[in-house]
This record gives sequence, structure tokens and C-alpha cells, in this order.
Amino acid sequence: KKLSFDPKLKKRKLSTRFRTWLLVAYLSSPFKFKAPKGIRTTDLPTYSAFTEMADKYRKNRAELRAFLAKLPDDLMDKEIYKHPFAGRLPLSEMLLFFEVHFRRHEKQARRALEKA
Repeated sequence: KKLSFDPKLKKRKLSTRFRTWLLVAYLSSPFKFKAPKGIRTTDLPTYSAFTEMADKYRKNRAELRAFLAKLPDDLMDKEIYKHPFAGRLPLSEMLLFFEVHFRRHEKQARRALEKA
């Protein structure tokens, strides 16, 4: 949507990989961090059934896969995704961020379930 104006996208650089490495290290650490300013907890549900969440996750994942499959190959190494802390990342590193971010929340959920 935001790319419809045909911007000049930058190609991935060594500094981009370093920022991604820092982001992965940050998310893999045991420390707690505040969510970025754009994330409002009031937008998050107070309760969701596991099956409902899993269905939404699978649906969103399939939609993302279909969207990425339609993109031209030359966009894959361009800094397209804007992360609030790490800055612009290419799509491959966006997917890495999604994976690491998901795993962090998965660990948080498991710890909460163990305490319950």
C-alpha cells in the first residue's frame, strides 16, 4: 500500500545485517522490554481461545505467503519493511524478525501457563 508511489528502495547493506543481528539478540535475551509507542495494549484482546488464535495465525500466514509469492524477486533484498527499532529491513530479515518475535511470545505464554 505505502509502496504504490514507487519509491527508490535501498539494497540491503552490511549495516542492515548488523541491525538485524542486534534485533535478534535483543529479542532472544531474557530481559523484558516495553513495546514500541505505536503498539497500544488497548487494541489487544483480553481473552482469546487458543483455537481461534491458531486459526487466525494460520490464515494470516497463508495470506502473507501468497502476498510474498506475488512480489518480484528483485524486491527480496531491498529494505522494505520498517521496524520501529531496527529501521528498514529486507523481506527475508522481516520474516526472521517475525519468527524470533513469535518465539519470544511463545516462551512468555508457556511461562504464564506454568504459573497458572
